[in-house]
Amino acid sequence: MLERRLRNARDEIRAAPEFDFVVVNDRLERAVDDLEAVLRERAPVRRGPGEIETTVARLCAEIDRELGPDGPVYRLRQERRR
Repeated sequence: MLERRLRNARDEIRAAPEFDFVVVNDRLERAVDDLEAVLRERAPVRRGPGEIETTVARLCAEIDRELGPDGPVYRLRQERRR
């Protein structure tokens, strides 16, 4: 279940550049500010060129580490098979 949710999240994160607005919920205060900006119908102004792509790459790499052979999801799956 966890592995499937992480894989789905990775796919959704990779699609971020396709959207007009992207709110990354990794820091609550910034996410709230960005969401309020979207609701006021303007894009968050703090996003620099390439920042979305950089954030997408970072989040996908974190998920890949979680799912990889050294990650906790992989180890948990191995333990459950025993």
